[in-house]
Amino acid sequence: MAIYSKVYETSTEHSAKYIGSGELEVLSTPSLVGFLENAACLLAKEKIQNDLLTTVGAKMTIDHLKASKIGNSITVIITEVTNQGRKYDFQLEAFVDKELIAKASHTRVCVNKETFLEKL
Repeated sequence: MAIYSKVYETSTEHSAKYIGSGELEVLSTPSLVGFLENAACLLAKEKIQNDLLTTVGAKMTIDHLKASKIGNSITVIITEVTNQGRKYDFQLEAFVDKELIAKASHTRVCVNKETFLEKL
């Protein structure tokens, strides 16, 4: 069951050939990871509702199950999110039409924006 979903349109900039992660004009795994992370980031922002705070990616595990053509729409669905203190864990799936192309888990950590940047 989806608790959040977002549709991403793919273009040449998302291809493995363009990114450099492969030789083919297919959706690259790095671009797919970006879509998954973006969806989790947007949902985390809704949950936090504090302009002084944000979340940063800490871990991503992905099974890229099926190749997809550039030009296809990718629907990212978050099926579960758990929160422990500052840590948010997401379970995500990606689809082209109704076909599952990826499953992932992603961890984000809530930080104070100013304090985080000062530590760099």
